[in-house]
Amino acid sequence: MGATGNWVTREDVGERLPSVGEELEAAVRECGEKVWLRFLEGGEHTYAEVQTAVERLAAGLAARGVGVGDTVALFCSNRFEFVETWFAVQRLGAIVVPINVSHRGLMLQRMLERAGVKAVFAEPEFAVAALEAIAELETVELYVAIEGEPPAAPAGVAVARQAELRLEAAAPAWQGAGTDPASIMFTSGTTGPSKGVVWSHNSTTFFARSARHSLQLVAEDVFYCCLPLFHTAALCCALLTSLQARGSIALRKRFSVSGFWPDAVASGATASAMLGAMTPLLLGQEPTPEERRHRVRVVNVAPATEGYIEGIAERFGFHVISGYGLTDFGVVIWHQPDETTPPGSCGRPSAGYECTVVDAEGFEVGPGEAGELLVRTTRPGISTQGYWRQPEATLAATVDLWFHTGDLMRRDAEGFYYFVDRAKDAMRRRGENVSSFEVEEAFLRHPEVTDCAAYAVPSELSEDEIAVALVLAQGSAATPRELVEFVEPTIPYFALPRFVRLLEALPMTATEKVRKDLLREEGEAAGTWDREAAGYALRR
Repeated sequence: MGATGNWVTREDVGERLPSVGEELEAAVRECGEKVWLRFLEGGEHTYAEVQTAVERLAAGLAARGVGVGDTVALFCSNRFEFVETWFAVQRLGAIVVPINVSHRGLMLQRMLERAGVKAVFAEPEFAVAALEAIAELETVELYVAIEGEPPAAPAGVAVARQAELRLEAAAPAWQGAGTDPASIMFTSGTTGPSKGVVWSHNSTTFFARSARHSLQLVAEDVFYCCLPLFHTAALCCALLTSLQARGSIALRKRFSVSGFWPDAVASGATASAMLGAMTPLLLGQEPTPEERRHRVRVVNVAPATEGYIEGIAERFGFHVISGYGLTDFGVVIWHQPDETTPPGSCGRPSAGYECTVVDAEGFEVGPGEAGELLVRTTRPGISTQGYWRQPEATLAATVDLWFHTGDLMRRDAEGFYYFVDRAKDAMRRRGENVSSFEVEEAFLRHPEVTDCAAYAVPSELSEDEIAVALVLAQGSAATPRELVEFVEPTIPYFALPRFVRLLEALPMTATEKVRKDLLREEGEAAGTWDREAAGYALRR
């Protein structure tokens, strides 16, 4: 805190943050002819070429009536047009709405309706879903085909090809406040209706700076990214972070187990990210020469399971950093480059953020005790701005001026935080609370388990029974009984799953999060092994 009591001063936080567009303009002034974007499916672009394309597209959108405060949906995979459109929309003071390309039907329609979108950009393979979703929406005035000829659109909606929107004249850059909305990022919606989180220009650029600090990116770095750009992890922690470092970024449309290390080697990558299921899938493969032939020096890995990160670093030969974050607020806890983080910890709060852990009544708990993580900012203007057009949900998440994450954490005496569970994934069996994270952690220690999801299914005795879905390494002959026997010594008897399913792959969102809602719906599907029916005797 600064010298004025509880308020921070400019000396505490530095000068004002640039807008998203100003970040690009600054990079062009410093290294305009340097290649910034490399798309591994084809094509590369310098900083200056990106800026020119952004200015031309912004001019075309302005000519079509898109301006300050309008919302523009972007239904696109990792390609140049995503980056061009993302910057162009924000250059006009409009608000970009990146959409998960896996969304369809009513869920997609509700997102676009809630955002009140005026224009929609879509790739050909997503055109049918996009056009069906906007058929009943009165706000949409323009449909833009990212590639090819535009299809027929609903009555009253103008259509255009993205190429024809690029005008020679450059539209004037928006002059607004850093706290103005820049984008609406929808939550995954795996456990309920998706909410649109409002990211300002300040929160976007500050989030990227936090990531750059932890990764220690510099101009010589090449970031390899196969995460989707419609997710904040790729947009802020990869794309915008590489721009701020004046480095380069190599982009692949999607993650491939077999292609990850060849891509890393071929692109000359020095940094990358492994999130969600990516890491266990890579660890489950037979070692290859490429996994040690690369130049990668640092990787953002989540989750930060004890023993897990150390094993990754040892096998693949790079430095691991991790953190904790959520679409609703950003990454507020990081491993810091100037300190040693204890095993299993996701780090300490980043500069600009304050965290605490509380019990069910909102009182702070002591070191080592689990409770809900609450967060808030200590720097003006960097927090996200709540849920778009959902004031009730925004208020419900910010009780007592803290954002309530709904996630369970522990904090040690030195201020390091340890993830316990997603509160919505917590399970209760026989009067005991069970962490799905810890059950999964136990199974992932088995050398033949490459991925795992623990979840609750209804119990005939009330509360929950515990189920796990497991993915085994190729050629594994391990049985459910053997796997349960393996974990039994390491977890409490009440946490030992009753049901075990062996799957070829877990159902995932496009951002590599497990669809536990689908696993819960399937319940005790055919082929599920039942510990009780098999006569397995618990050892207490």
